[in-house]
Amino acid sequence: DTPSLQQFILENPLGYLITALPGQAHPIQVTPIPFILDQIENAEKGQEAMPLGRLRSHMARRNPHAQALLHSLHPLQTNEDSSKPHAEKITGEANNDQDPGSYVSPSFYTHRKPLDGRVVPTWDFSAVEVHGLLSMSSSLAFLKQQTKDLTNHCEGSLMESPEEERWKVDDAPQAFMELLARRIVGVEIEITGIEGKAKLGQEVMLGDQVGMVRAFGGMEMEGGRAVAGQIRACMKK
Repeated sequence: DTPSLQQFILENPLGYLITALPGQAHPIQVTPIPFILDQIENAEKGQEAMPLGRLRSHMARRNPHAQALLHSLHPLQTNEDSSKPHAEKITGEANNDQDPGSYVSPSFYTHRKPLDGRVVPTWDFSAVEVHGLLSMSSSLAFLKQQTKDLTNHCEGSLMESPEEERWKVDDAPQAFMELLARRIVGVEIEITGIEGKAKLGQEVMLGDQVGMVRAFGGMEMEGGRAVAGQIRACMKK
């Protein structure tokens, strides 16, 4: 369901921005960048309704991918007071599959392996793919807000740091941040479609799923325990 897919993005901000641009020597380009997800349930005054939400990010202005996108769009508005800091929109895609998943050893299959040995290794993973309309922004207001929101999300939800220990954009000198802001360009994707895929042992028998949970759960690595929890949740559906 959509809320679960949105939650996955919030927990895994780094995604791959994928675009196919017409008239380019290398039309298909991919860049990993961190996203912040805006869940817009009700449109505010002067704001478009986006039932699936909106992704915001930024990338280095000198990045060849960014240059190709800027070349494909109309000249950007640079007035930081503009309420609509971007111009034209193009089709874009974000693939947030940074949940690394894990290698699955045949030794985890405690039912099928001793039964007849007909088992092979595989890799379990989760991924979310977003389609939408992409726009770019050079607005300092957009860039300041995007970097603040992304930083606050990562410091709070991902690092889980105490409030008093969280780094904030305002901790850095304003002139320094404005200098850096001029070296990046904003990315915004109005989500028009969202889908996900999770390969978490659905293809094996219940006994082997239990074996996978035990194996991953017994690992000292946090990632292993996380995979065990995902498989366990999938078994309940």
